[in-house]
Amino acid sequence: MLTVAVVVEGEYDAVVFRELLPKCRAGVKVIARQCSGPVTGKCSGIVLELERRKLAKGIFVICDADGEPPKERVAAISKRLPAKDGKIHIQPIVIVQKMEALLLADEQALKTIGVIAKFPRPEKILDPKHKLRSVLSRINRLYTQEVAREIAVAARVEVIAERCPSFEPLRSAILAL
Repeated sequence: MLTVAVVVEGEYDAVVFRELLPKCRAGVKVIARQCSGPVTGKCSGIVLELERRKLAKGIFVICDADGEPPKERVAAISKRLPAKDGKIHIQPIVIVQKMEALLLADEQALKTIGVIAKFPRPEKILDPKHKLRSVLSRINRLYTQEVAREIAVAARVEVIAERCPSFEPLRSAILAL
């Protein structure tokens, strides 16, 4: 079994990536660590702990672009990461604009929770979290961790990778481990 770790900003991110990443490659176990805020603040300590304990073959530091250029966010995260020793793959990933863009990508997954909508280019939505809350409100549902998990369980990673190009590096890196 391949174990990967994700260092994410919050609980919703952890829930979603625990469901999506095993779909990228069979037999993947996901360890999620939350920064409870921007990953640039706490990621180095969490990555060092994961690396020291040899808990995973790959460590992915995942954050939202939040309106900033993704390359700048990757650079900011990379500065905080420990030097690579070659034993454990460590990679920053920036999801454009927010993780919720991934949840909006697959209309079949949305349909499983009662949402009838199609977003062919969810990364172009400036505030995908607001958009997801809006479409959920039309069916009298709140955006909760459980709703995020339900969408992620039903989501097809091939569709997400096609419609959300920022997800593809994560998917490819897991396949390459």
